Amino acid sequence: MKIKKTPPRKLSPPSRPVRELIEKLQNAKEDELADILDAIKEWPFPRGDLYHWIGVLNRFDTILETTCNEHITRTTKDKRLVLGVLRFSRFLLENCTNRNQYSSYEHLDTLLRTSDWDILEADLRLLLRPAQRMSNQRALRTNFTISTDQIMALAHGWGSQNHDINLRSIALDDSDLPDITSTMSFQFYRTADEVTKDPRTASTNATSSQEPESSSVRPTSNGQSEGMILVPLNDIANSSESEPRLVHRLIDEYQVSTRAQFELIQKIRVALAWRHPQKRRQLLVIRLLAIAIMAHVVSESQAQSSVFMYEPDLISQIADVIHPESKVPLDVQTAALYALDGLARHRSKTSEILTSLNASANHGTLLYLLRKVATSIQEDNDEYPQDFLDALFAFIAYIIQTQTGGQMVMAAGIIPTLLSMIEAPSNKHVRDVTRVVSMLDSLVYGFSNSFSAFCNARGLDILVKRLEVETEYCEKFAAEQATAMDTSEEHTVAPAAQQPVVPHERISLLKAMHKFILHMMQASGTADGLRNLIDTTLPATLRRVISNAQVFGPSVYALAVNTMATFIHNEPTSLPILQEAGLSQAFLKSVKADIPAHVDVASAIPNAFGAICLNSQGLEAFNEEKPIGDFFRIFTSKEHVRSLNEGDAAPLLGAAIDELIRHHPSLKGDVYDAVINMLKSLNEMGKIENRRPDDIDCALAREGDKETDSKVDRMSPSNDEQDPTTASRNSDRKLKSNDFKDSTFVQHIEVCGRFLEGLLQNSSHAKEFLKQGGVSLILDLYQSPLLPYDFASTLPFNALGHLLRTLAEVNSVLVVHEIIHRLSNEFKRKNRLLEEETQASVVMDIITTEDDEAKYAVANESFRHLITLWSYIYLWDATCNMPIFSHGKAGLPVLQEVLAPSSDDILGKIGHLQRVAFFESALLQKLVPKEWKTAASQSSTTSTDQSVQSDIVTSPADQSMSRQANVKSVSQWKNFQYYKHLLFHINKGISPLFANILRMAITRRSVDSNLRRQGYRVAEVIGALMKDHLTWRRPKLLGDSAPYYAYLALSVGCITTTMLDDRSAAGLVTTLA
Repeated sequence: MKIKKTPPRKLSPPSRPVRELIEKLQNAKEDELADILDAIKEWPFPRGDLYHWIGVLNRFDTILETTCNEHITRTTKDKRLVLGVLRFSRFLLENCTNRNQYSSYEHLDTLLRTSDWDILEADLRLLLRPAQRMSNQRALRTNFTISTDQIMALAHGWGSQNHDINLRSIALDDSDLPDITSTMSFQFYRTADEVTKDPRTASTNATSSQEPESSSVRPTSNGQSEGMILVPLNDIANSSESEPRLVHRLIDEYQVSTRAQFELIQKIRVALAWRHPQKRRQLLVIRLLAIAIMAHVVSESQAQSSVFMYEPDLISQIADVIHPESKVPLDVQTAALYALDGLARHRSKTSEILTSLNASANHGTLLYLLRKVATSIQEDNDEYPQDFLDALFAFIAYIIQTQTGGQMVMAAGIIPTLLSMIEAPSNKHVRDVTRVVSMLDSLVYGFSNSFSAFCNARGLDILVKRLEVETEYCEKFAAEQATAMDTSEEHTVAPAAQQPVVPHERISLLKAMHKFILHMMQASGTADGLRNLIDTTLPATLRRVISNAQVFGPSVYALAVNTMATFIHNEPTSLPILQEAGLSQAFLKSVKADIPAHVDVASAIPNAFGAICLNSQGLEAFNEEKPIGDFFRIFTSKEHVRSLNEGDAAPLLGAAIDELIRHHPSLKGDVYDAVINMLKSLNEMGKIENRRPDDIDCALAREGDKETDSKVDRMSPSNDEQDPTTASRNSDRKLKSNDFKDSTFVQHIEVCGRFLEGLLQNSSHAKEFLKQGGVSLILDLYQSPLLPYDFASTLPFNALGHLLRTLAEVNSVLVVHEIIHRLSNEFKRKNRLLEEETQASVVMDIITTEDDEAKYAVANESFRHLITLWSYIYLWDATCNMPIFSHGKAGLPVLQEVLAPSSDDILGKIGHLQRVAFFESALLQKLVPKEWKTAASQSSTTSTDQSVQSDIVTSPADQSMSRQANVKSVSQWKNFQYYKHLLFHINKGISPLFANILRMAITRRSVDSNLRRQGYRVAEVIGALMKDHLTWRRPKLLGDSAPYYAYLALSVGCITTTMLDDRSAAGLVTTLA
C-alpha cells in the first residue's frame, strides 16, 4: 500500500541532483520510466532519507499493484519496468534512513508466486534488505508482512540430498547429475474441513487422468477424498506446458488445498529447471536468497525443524559453494554469502559456520577468499561484482562483531590482509576500502590484543599515508572543478555553501579513516603505539582539511577538529608542535571565516577551544583572534539553528561552553559578552520589519492576504475548496499536527533557550548572567510581534520557561520582580478588549471587522497585546510553581512585590483580564455559527467549562444576540480560532496562578508575623477578585440568557480552582470572609 505518513518538520531538503531525479521518476511516462531505471546501475548519491522518495515509492506501489493483478491471469506486460522498480527500491532501502516507511510488502508477497524467475529473484533481493534489519534489535518496529510459509517453501530442499547431490554440483553447468525428476512427487494432507469448504464439486477421480495414490483416502459425501494425497511429478520435465498452465492444471486436477499450493509451485519449478543448467543455477540462487531471508525472520527452532532437520549438512554445503576453487559462478556465491550472513545470526549455527569456513586458519576458506579479493582490489580490476563484495564484507563485518569470530579471524591474520587493501591506491574500489577501514576500526576498537598486531603490520603508516593521498586527491579534484566552473560560460550559480564538491565515496572514505584514528586515540592502552603519530604527515593533513571545510564537508571537518583536540588533550606537550605546523592557527581562522552548519561541528569547536588554550602561546593567539563571538553567530543563523534543533544538541553545547569557561576562567568575559550580544541579535530578529515568510500565525488574518491564502491551500484538500466550514476543519486539524512547521524565529528562541539552560546550570555562571541583565533580554523576547498566537503552548516557550526557572533558583526575587514589572507595564497599554463596558462582544467585532487598514491595525495591536499578557502570566505561574516557594519565607519577597505600590494592583488587573476572558468566551459560544463550533470541538480538548455551556437552554435574548454573527470568510474563521485558543487558556491558566500565590501566603507551619500579615493581605485581595467575578456589572447586561449563565459557571469554577487544594487531602486554603 502507499505511504501516507507526512515528512517530519525538521527534514532537511534533498540535494539538487536528488531532487531532479525524484521529479524525473515522478513525472516520466511508464514507457520512459523503464529506460530511466535501467540507466541507474548503482546508487550515485550520498546516504539519503526515504521521506524524500515517498512520491516515487507511491508510484512504484501503483505499478506493482497493477503487475500483481495481471499476474493472476497473465504474465507481466513490461518486465523491464517491474525489474527496474524492484532494483531501484532495493537501492533506496540500502542507502536511505527511515526505511520503516516502506509499505509495499503485500505486493512483494504476491510476486513470490510469479512464474517469471527474474522477477522472483529481484523480489527476493529486495526483501532481503528489510529482513536483515529484523535481526537488529534496534529496528524491531517494522511493517515487514511477508508470508513466512512461502519463504520457508522456497528455502526447502529439493530432495537432492537423497541422491547424494550437493549445492556445489547443482551450481556447476558441467556437473553430471542424476535425473531426480523421474521420481519426483508432491504430497499433501487434505482435511475434512478443506473438503467441505472447497467450492469445486467434481471429485478428484473424475478430474484426473491418473488416480492419485493415497495410503489413507476416504471418499466423502460429495465424492472428494480426505487424507494424504500424492501428486506425481515424474513427467513434468518433459511437458510442453508453461509453468502457469501446469500449476493451474495440477491444482484443479488434484484439488490441491490453498495452504499447499505454493509448495506445489516450488516443486514444479524444480522439476522444470533440473535439466537446464542455467535455470537450475538461477533457482539455486533463489533458494539461497530465501534461506538468507528465512534466517533473519524466523526463529532458530522453526528453521531447525523445517530445514536443517532434513539437511543437517546444509551449512557445510553452502560453505563449499563460496570456496574460490569451487569454480561456482559469482552470482551463486553472492547468494551463498547472504545465506551464511543470515544463518550466523543463529547462535547455534555461528560456530558451525566458522568451522565450515575454517576461519581460524590462514589457509581456510574465508581468509583465502579474502586474499583473492584483496589481490583484485590491489590490481584495481573488476573481477568481483559489487554485490559479491558487499555480501562478503557484510558477512565478515558481522563475524568480527562476535567474540568467537573476532578472535578466530584475528588468529588467522586478517589484519595484514585488510591493510593490503587500504595500501593499494584503488580508484574503482573506494567504497570497498571504506568498508575495510570500518572493519579494522571494529577489530582494533573491540579487541585489546588487535592494536599491537595492527601496529606490527605497519597499520598506522599505511592509514596515515592513505589519508594523505585521499586528502590530496580531494583538494586537487575540487580545484579542477572550481577552475572548470570559472571558465564555463554556463556557470551562473555557485555550489551550495555546505555541500562538498568532491565525490561522496571519497568523503565517506575520509570519514571512516578519521573515525578510525579518533577511536584509537580515545581507546585505552594505545598511547605508546600512537606516540610517534605527531611526527607523521597527520598534522599537515588535518590542517588541509580544516583550512578547506567547504571542500571536505562538515562531517570530515568535525572529525579533524576532534582529532586535533584529542591530540592535545592526550599529550599536551604536542601543542607546540601543532602550533608550529600551523594547525591551531588554521582552525581559528576557519572559525572566524565560516562555520559549517552541522551539529557535530558545533559540538567539536568548544573542545578544540579548550585544547588550544592549554599553553600561554595558544591562549595569546586565541585572545588575538577572539573567535568566541564568531562562534556564537551560529545561534542567529537559520542553517545552524536547524541542525542544533535535533535531540539534545543545544543543551550539550551549553554544557561544553560551561566546561570551557570553568577550565579557562579568563575567557568568561568574552563568553558572556557573546551571550548578551546573541540575545540582543535575537531580539533584533524579532522585530516586525524582519518578518520572514514562515513567521505565520503572528497577526490577525485578512481576506486576500498571501499568508492566509497559503495557509488555506495547505489546510484544504484541494485548491478550489471554497467552503469555509470544510476549510476550518482542515485548518484546525493542521494546527494540531506535530508536523506543522515552526517559524524560523521561534526555532531560534528554542535553540538559544536550551543552550543557555545547559550553560547556566552552574550557579556562578547564572549569577554573572543575571548581573549583566540577561533576564531583561530574555523577557524582551516575549514582546516580539513575530511570536505566534499559541507561543505559550509551544516547546520554545517551555525552553525559555525552564531557563528562567533555573535562574530563579539562584535569585528568585530578581526574576519575579522583572516578570511582575513587565506585566505591570503591559497592563498600562490601552486595549479595547479590557476597556469595553457594554454587552457587545469585542472579539466578535474584531473577527467580523471589514477590511479597513486603520481598524485592522488597532485590532491586530489588541491581539498582539493579549498574546504578550498571556505569555507573561503563564511564565509567572510557572515560576511561582517552583519548589523553592513551597515552604518557609521564600515566598515573602514575592508577596511583598505583589502588594507593592509599584506593581500597580497587578492582581486586580489580572483578575479583570480573567473576567473579560470569561465574558468573551461565553458570548463566542453563542454567537459563532454552529458549524464552526462543531468543527472546532472535533480537534480540541473537551473541557468542563465547555460542557457546562453546552447544556444551557436558549432564550429569546439568545436569539436576538445571534444576529451579531455574520462570519463568512476563512480569514474570519482563522481569527476566531486564534481568540478561541487564547481565551480558553487564559480561562484555564489564571486560576492556578492565584492558587500558587495563596499557597505562598498561607502556610501551616510559618510563625513569621510579617509573612502572616502579607499573606492575609494577599488573601483579601484575591477574595475580593473572586467576589468581583460574581458581581461584575457587564454580564448582567446580558439578561436571562445562556451566555450570562455560562459566565457564572466559569466564575464559580474559577473560585473552586483558586480556593481549594485539589490534592488528595483537599481542604480550604483560605476564605472570602
